[in-house]
Amino acid sequence: MIKKISIITGTVLVIVIAVTLWKKSPKNAKDQVQWRKNAVEFGVLEQNVSATGTLGAVGTVEVGSQVSGIIDKILVDYNDIVKSNQPLAILDKTALLASRDESRASLARAQAQAQKSQFDLDRAQQFFAQNVISEVELQTAQSTHAVNQAQVDQARASLRRAEASLTYTTIRSPINGTVISRAVERGQTVAASLSTPTLFVVAEDLAQMEILADVDESDIGKIQLGQEARFTVQAYPDREFNGTVQQVRLQPQVVQNVVNYTVVLSAPNPELALFPGMTATVDFIIAQSDSGIIIPTAATNFRPPFSPDGKPRSGGKFSPRGEFSAGDEFKAQRGAPGKTRSDLRRSVGRSRVWVERQGQLKPIAVKLGLSDDTRTALLDPGELQMGDSVVVGSLQNNSRGGAGRSFNPMMMGGPRRR
Repeated sequence: MIKKISIITGTVLVIVIAVTLWKKSPKNAKDQVQWRKNAVEFGVLEQNVSATGTLGAVGTVEVGSQVSGIIDKILVDYNDIVKSNQPLAILDKTALLASRDESRASLARAQAQAQKSQFDLDRAQQFFAQNVISEVELQTAQSTHAVNQAQVDQARASLRRAEASLTYTTIRSPINGTVISRAVERGQTVAASLSTPTLFVVAEDLAQMEILADVDESDIGKIQLGQEARFTVQAYPDREFNGTVQQVRLQPQVVQNVVNYTVVLSAPNPELALFPGMTATVDFIIAQSDSGIIIPTAATNFRPPFSPDGKPRSGGKFSPRGEFSAGDEFKAQRGAPGKTRSDLRRSVGRSRVWVERQGQLKPIAVKLGLSDDTRTALLDPGELQMGDSVVVGSLQNNSRGGAGRSFNPMMMGGPRRR
């Protein structure tokens, strides 16, 4: 009986040791790895340059006053549609009427003096012809008349200026458009002695807007005239609007040592949904792929951490998230100056992605196309089809058998003690 129990105990012990060794074998370690996968997509991929800007109306005019005075009447308000030469406001005319009357009186006085000097000149010419007066007296009469005639011209000019100032008391719209700003109230004093004050702002056409976008100097070389762009505003976060690049201004704008350039975009606004002053988030469309399969860029950098014989691969390295990138195919070009792994892969033109089929990883050769750093379009998807999921990383089961944290080769000996 004791011999039988010893045999059974020994057998169980051997089985336990065998199972333990089998679980710790590299081949089984491979079976404990779970893969993080992303489904492939079908669509069009774009490369964009993002910027922010401010919406404004095309043909915006600031309407001011050339004369000082008190606002007597205001004839328009915000959002009113006005015609060219339509009165917007009227200043008090009392002081300017008095100035006009004074100029008229000055002109009448100058004309009277000119008439008298003309009479004196005619008589002096007769006396000089009869040798009654000297030539000097004749020249004096001629000079006096010339001065009086100049005073007439000066008084007439002063009268025209006073009459023009009187017409300036009626503030008129210079264009057809919409009043988008009114900066005065009735009874307010307008002082135009030092600078022209802005009383109204009239937008010529709110159905056609423009965006002044600030583009970083590192991206300005990618912007071209006629380039298409999309933009959104905070008022309509789920709606996209279209625009076209009209101008790239050469004058740099330096803010906190950051150099930006102003790009002007035209933005149709037929529904009048966009308002002047809105902040626009603009995406300039730099390049666009054809319709096709799109995969995560991380899938092009992934390599399985185990070779077919169950041993860890060499020549590559693990990322903190569990991705393993092997550098074998680029080892010969690794010393090329100024080249990144992504550049080298694109220069080769081919890459390899991995899919899980029937519980096994299968490599698929593909040809890479346009990339926006997050996703990559495929010029040739090879055997990759819609419905496939490409592997982008790995997950390691924990010692209790459940799905755990991302695979980390630095912790293959077990979890760190606390």
